[in-house]
Amino acid sequence: MAKTKKANQPTKGPVQQQPRRPVQQGKNRRRAQKRPPWALITIIGILVVVVAVVGIFVAISRNASGSASTPTEPEVLDKISHVSPEMFKEIGDGGVSMGFFTPRDNPPLLKGPNGKPEFFFYSAEFCPICAAQRWATVVALSRFGTFTQLHDIVSDEGKYATLSFYQHKYSSQYIDFVSLEEVGNNAISRPPLEKATPEQQKLLDTYNAPPYVDAPGYPLTSIGNRYFLSGSNYSSTVLGTLNQKEIAQHLSDPHSDVAKGIIGSANYLTAAICTLTDNQPANVCKADPIPALQAKLPATVALQSPEAPAQHLGIASMPYLTTTRRDDVA
Repeated sequence: MAKTKKANQPTKGPVQQQPRRPVQQGKNRRRAQKRPPWALITIIGILVVVVAVVGIFVAISRNASGSASTPTEPEVLDKISHVSPEMFKEIGDGGVSMGFFTPRDNPPLLKGPNGKPEFFFYSAEFCPICAAQRWATVVALSRFGTFTQLHDIVSDEGKYATLSFYQHKYSSQYIDFVSLEEVGNNAISRPPLEKATPEQQKLLDTYNAPPYVDAPGYPLTSIGNRYFLSGSNYSSTVLGTLNQKEIAQHLSDPHSDVAKGIIGSANYLTAAICTLTDNQPANVCKADPIPALQAKLPATVALQSPEAPAQHLGIASMPYLTTTRRDDVA
């Protein structure tokens, strides 16, 4: 009787091995897909932390150095650089204090790097009084030349919108403008920003000190070492909470206190500058109200007798004084 083959009995002959490696690879892939990519997550997390830390340090550094600023918009720069002649005439002195004092020692005419009479402005970015006087300075200097670069800041003290002269760009055929933003925009730490040259320090030691001022402070303006202004011609409070664009817009409104303060101060600065440029350009220096304001300027030592005392010494009559300078920022 023939024997039947059991169903599960293996057949004789070479056994065919099944390819198991692809199956194993598939399992490995499934395991890899299920396994969280911890290494990738860790790397991404570290990068995020590094970027955040760098950003914080950059922000702190900019705030501490006073460079936390933005370029002034062309529209704003155009408005403050091209105040209409009618506005200068209508506002006149704006009711502001002239405030100039003249040196006792008859110093030589201060000249800038290009050999022209120098307009020197000493300030600090955090200073609220500087915030006000910078506006008038820009308006006045724009009558003699061109600003192509300024930066917007908000003074750390007082929170007034203003313009920083740090890394400014200005050109003129009549005068040299030199600024010294000594301290950055931090009223508490007052970090150094720009260092005075030996010549600038000598000027400050002489005219930003008694008997000309009660104590060293910001800002100080020297117009060729012929006229000095300690502090501001007008109160920074008129700026209120306005931003740079809003302040620029006010310069076309003759009834605005902002315009009266800024343009009134700018007219006095213009009158003083014109005495050093032989009244050039004529369309500025011969236009109202400049001749009338020149007549109000204090006589310089060169025009006085040697025995005559200098005029406008001290700052007791100045309604808007300086921000006190600390010795530890030198």
